[in-house]
Amino acid sequence: MMLKTETSLELRALDTIEEIAKERVTPEIINETQEVRAALETGRFNVAVVGQFKRGKSTLINAIIGRELLPADVAPLTSAITMLQYGERDRCLIIYSDGRQHETPMSMLALYASENGNPGNRKGVRIVLIELSAAVLGTGIRLVDTPGIGSVFEPNSETTRSFLPRIDVAIVVLGSDPPITGEELSLIESLKPRVDRFFFVMNKCDLIPESSRRKAEEFTRHVLTRALGREPEYLVHCSALNALRDEADQGVAAISKMLEETALRAGRDLASQSAISAARYLAGRLIQQIELEREGLIAPLARLDENIRGFNQAMNDIDDLMLAARTRVEKAGAFDVKNITKEKENFLSEKTRLVLRSIEEEAGSLRGDKRHIRNRSLEIARQGTKSCVEEWRSLATDRYEEFHDRRLRVATDELNRLTSRVSEAASEAFGIPIAKIEIPRLKTDATNVPFEFHRSALAFDLSDLLVLFAEIFLTNRAVTKLAIKRSKTLVAEWLMTNTYQVDETLTNWLDGATRQLTDIMRRKLDELGKEIIDAVSKGRGERELGEAAVAERLKSLEKQRARLSSITINGVVDYGD
Repeated sequence: MMLKTETSLELRALDTIEEIAKERVTPEIINETQEVRAALETGRFNVAVVGQFKRGKSTLINAIIGRELLPADVAPLTSAITMLQYGERDRCLIIYSDGRQHETPMSMLALYASENGNPGNRKGVRIVLIELSAAVLGTGIRLVDTPGIGSVFEPNSETTRSFLPRIDVAIVVLGSDPPITGEELSLIESLKPRVDRFFFVMNKCDLIPESSRRKAEEFTRHVLTRALGREPEYLVHCSALNALRDEADQGVAAISKMLEETALRAGRDLASQSAISAARYLAGRLIQQIELEREGLIAPLARLDENIRGFNQAMNDIDDLMLAARTRVEKAGAFDVKNITKEKENFLSEKTRLVLRSIEEEAGSLRGDKRHIRNRSLEIARQGTKSCVEEWRSLATDRYEEFHDRRLRVATDELNRLTSRVSEAASEAFGIPIAKIEIPRLKTDATNVPFEFHRSALAFDLSDLLVLFAEIFLTNRAVTKLAIKRSKTLVAEWLMTNTYQVDETLTNWLDGATRQLTDIMRRKLDELGKEIIDAVSKGRGERELGEAAVAERLKSLEKQRARLSSITINGVVDYGD
């Protein structure tokens, strides 16, 4: 249990950080500090549910809270954090990067917390805060869906980076088919330095035979033991979807119990540690700003201007490197059109044969009036074709995502390399060590690409009028033959039209996702460069007020830095310089 004096130390440290952030007019740090304080005072700690797309992460969160709240088929917003915490009444609060906030109905959640409703986070949302009277949240647990930790399209946002140290417990959602992947292992290794408590969940166990589950668990345990350096303490199987359907699921029940026990045993300590980690990060950011401003105040003007020009020139050089990086991202790998075309031809050949056989078997046994035979034959054709198109859509989506995944890996590597160059240029120009920014691996998802089954104009051929007229004089058997023939023609047309539409839709998605990806890279580099220049330029501009003003400002900066460096929380003094 955390001592009251320790809480007081942490609160005093947060007060100091907020006071200095206000002096420096840094609203984002002010807002984050206030959130950390509120969490500390209420004993809340952060449980991040992380994992790749398609593992059922959002469904698991819904199962834990016992209601279908988060949209399970929508990718989380790129640079917004979604938090679920206890509240006396249900509400959804939208908190913007500039400090504004307002409530919105729960039904409007997707307008702010999804890529479809808020593409590229154009609305400037920083946090979507959901308060619920759910029992599991009443123990101090705050469930967090954190961009940049396994469910993100734009992880290099300041919001995401600032929240990384504030994760106290990680629920890692895995699966059995396939078992743990290389990407998931990288995710766990990136969290390991920051997180002491891991819960591993192998979701969708209802879809896998028991023998396969055992093999997948054995493999996963082996991989996790090597990655963590110890046996995973918690690893359970569950079906979050079954739990949401009010079907008993021992896995989800075990997860809820583990969370409650964690809250009872170590909740206050976790809340304390969460505040400590966040304070270190926020203080470090302020110290870096102070040092850059100080350089702008004391460096000889000629040298300072030369250094600023040198840094800007370095940024221009990085612009050239960025163009090359964009080209490498766009050309990463090679989409194997020949192979996917061949795969599609084989798929259509097999599925067309199966659908036509189904039409012959079912339509051939139809009884009733002629209109019923004709309409039912068309419906059999439509249902069979639609099922085939959906199957092709799933296969094609996997192929396009595999290709885009290669681009994402290249983009992440390129962005890390370029941000390192920016940091090196700043350190060389201003003599200030700028922390290297590590960009988590970028992710995106094609499963939400919209698609609608199309019935082509051939379905309404004018020759049908002649068929309708001829049916008056034909036997039921002859009508059946005509209906089967007509249905077969429609199957071929529908399959061709709709599979082409699937491919075109996914191609457009791929092109748009790549453009957005390279735009993100450009924007993040610009933001980093601007942050550095703004801090230095602030100091340079203050020199125009005269030597006395400069001396006074230097004293003020020294006091700010001393206050940040002397903060002691649980024996920790150094907040990073």
